[in-house]
Amino acid sequence: MNVMLKLIDITVQVRCYIGKGSLPLLLLLFLTASCSFGRTSSSGTDTYQPIRSPYPTFTPTPLVPEQADLQTTPAAPAVENASPTDTPLPPPAAVEATAVPIDTGAAAPTAAPVPPRLVVNAPLANVRTGPGTTYAVLTTVARGQEYDIIGKNTAGDWWRFCCINDQPAWIINELVDVDGAVELAPVTEAVAQNSAAATPVPVAAATQAPAEPATEPAPVAEAPTQVPAAPAFAFELVSAEQFSEPKVVRVFLYVYDGEEALAGYTIHVKKDGADQAVSGTSNGQPGFTWPIANPRQRFQNMKVEFPNVPASGVWEIQLVDGGGNAVGPATTFTLTANDANQELYVRYKKR
Repeated sequence: MNVMLKLIDITVQVRCYIGKGSLPLLLLLFLTASCSFGRTSSSGTDTYQPIRSPYPTFTPTPLVPEQADLQTTPAAPAVENASPTDTPLPPPAAVEATAVPIDTGAAAPTAAPVPPRLVVNAPLANVRTGPGTTYAVLTTVARGQEYDIIGKNTAGDWWRFCCINDQPAWIINELVDVDGAVELAPVTEAVAQNSAAATPVPVAAATQAPAEPATEPAPVAEAPTQVPAAPAFAFELVSAEQFSEPKVVRVFLYVYDGEEALAGYTIHVKKDGADQAVSGTSNGQPGFTWPIANPRQRFQNMKVEFPNVPASGVWEIQLVDGGGNAVGPATTFTLTANDANQELYVRYKKR
C-alpha cells in the first residue's frame, strides 16, 4: 500500500509538470487534487510541499518630506573665516545742526491804514454846516448811509465827512458808527462856505421812529433849544423836528392829552417876524404825516402849507387856542434858500 501511494505520488508530481491535458478525465480530477495538495512523508506524517518557491514582493516605503530633504540635500560645507551675517552696522555719524541766521536788519512790511469812515446808525439824522447844533442843517441822512471822515472837532464829538451836495458836512458822533484809522482824522473847526454859524437852529439832531404807528411816538432824545415854557402855558412843547421837503414850507401840528388828540387848536406862524395866514384848526381824529410806515412817520391832527412864501428865513411857530391866545411856548426854525428840509413838525402835550 505504501509503495502504491509513493508511485502515485511520483506520477502526480510528474504529471503536474507535464500538464493535465493528456490524462483521462477521472485521472485528471484525481491529479488536480494531488497538484494542490502534495504529500511527502519521511516519517510517516503527511506534509505540504510547495509547487514553486515564493518570490519576495518589494513595496517601497515613501519618505516624509523632512527625511527626504535630509537624505537628498547634502549639508553645506563649513567655510572658514566667513563673516557673520548678524554683525551690527556702525551707528551713523551725528550731524551737527547749524542754525540759520535770521536777517533782522530789514523791517517787516506794515499794512496801510484803513481810511476812516462813518455809517449812520439813527433812522434819520441831521447833518450841519459846522460842529454843533447852533449851525444850520444842510439835509437829513438815513440809517446805513456811509461817508469818508475827513476831520473832527477839538472835543472829538463831531465828525467832518464828505460830502453833501459836493461840500463837506458835520454830524454828531452819537448818531454814527465809525471804522478805520479815525485817529488820523485831522482836528479842524472848518465850516461850510454857506454856513449859518452861530444861528440857533432848534432842530433835533436825530429823530426816533415810533415803535408802532398805532401808538404814541416816543419823544425825541435831544431837547429843543426854544424858549422855556412859561408856567402859565397849559401845554408843553415835546418835539420840534424837520424833515425832507425841497419844494414848499409845510407845518404839521399834533396837539393831544394823554392818548387823545385834541380838537379846536391852531398855530400862530411868523416868518422873519411877519405873521403868516393860517386857516383851520386841529381835529380830534389823528392821522399820519407819512402815509406808509417810515422812520419819518408821526401823528398829526393839523397841516398847513405856504407855497407862495420863500423858505429862506426864520420861522416861528406857537400853539394857540380857538380865540388866538397862546397856550404853548413858541419854537423857531431857520431855513436857507432852496432848503432840502422844509417840512416842519411840532407836537404839544397838555400838562
